[in-house]
Amino acid sequence: MRILIVNHRDWLNPRAGGVEEVLRQTATRWVASGHDVRLLASDFRGSSGRQITAEGVPVTRCAREEVFNWVAPWSVRRWPANVDVIVEHISKIACMLPWYTRRPVVGYVHHLFGKTIFGSMPWPVAAYVEQMEKVAMRVYRQCLFITVSESTAQDIVMNGIPAANMRVVYNGVDLDRFRPGPPGSKTAQPSVLWVGRVRKTKCVTHVVDAFEIVARQLPGATLTIVGQGDFETELRRIIASKHLQQRVTMTGYLDAERLRDEMQRAWVLAYPSPKEGWGLCVTEAAACGTPTVASNSPGLCESVRDGESGFLVRHGDIAGFAEKVSLLLTDDALRHRMGEAAIEAANLLTWDETARRALDVLQEAVKRSP
Repeated sequence: MRILIVNHRDWLNPRAGGVEEVLRQTATRWVASGHDVRLLASDFRGSSGRQITAEGVPVTRCAREEVFNWVAPWSVRRWPANVDVIVEHISKIACMLPWYTRRPVVGYVHHLFGKTIFGSMPWPVAAYVEQMEKVAMRVYRQCLFITVSESTAQDIVMNGIPAANMRVVYNGVDLDRFRPGPPGSKTAQPSVLWVGRVRKTKCVTHVVDAFEIVARQLPGATLTIVGQGDFETELRRIIASKHLQQRVTMTGYLDAERLRDEMQRAWVLAYPSPKEGWGLCVTEAAACGTPTVASNSPGLCESVRDGESGFLVRHGDIAGFAEKVSLLLTDDALRHRMGEAAIEAANLLTWDETARRALDVLQEAVKRSP
């Protein structure tokens, strides 16, 4: 099968995140299975060129990320006709590809922003994103959709996509990399970890606010924040205003090996996001034997098994969040039990299965296409 994938970023982009990891894990497996897979993505400063091959996948970079959704459709229109199906990862502003091509388009949706975008971005930008999502749900109404959780599927259906067009395919975990550390790999003192893009939309400030409460109860506890983003400067100011500079470490970007080490060392992962498609770092930490305290929000309510592999707390309940983190840090038996349950849950998720099930949807789209 000849597959064209469209996404704002390729996985070599410095701003690549969870969406690009899903893209990499599926595309490289489709290539290994004998399919002809191409990727159309945005260019970025310091990139190695407009035409490259990444892990066997030919990549064409056609425009800056800021205007990609306007330029990409015209690139698709000029693409050679021998494409059986187009997969668009709709994680930002959609490219509205059904307007520009008669070839079958499958939307791969990780989550919708909806109203959660307001308060975390300037109002005009937030309003633009919200309205473009609403337009996209009309444009792609006849397309098949892959999404990464049942809660995201329900959100998409509520926004106008027929339930009959939805296919849920859970994300996998790289179990060769993310695994429990050797005995004694955990930190000597209680430790909390947060991982993600350091943006206001991720509510990383909720982690700092909750940790302020935890730190008063557990003088030896530490917090490590892994990731980079446009909120780093402000976050450092907030940490300093709470006099937590000696207790909180911001590492910036870490490669997969160093990230795995941090997940193996941490006692608890904290993730109070208002909405996720799935929460890839949650299941990666789970594979390392680290339970999670997360917001009871879309995506996370499925990647965390409440009361088994971690705890879910009403989003915005800082005191309740701090209480669950403290409980896991002080109750060794509970933490170890939840860590074992987290490993068991993560081991059920493989990228091979993700790639296989997603490919089934692509084949279904080709068969349905006139």
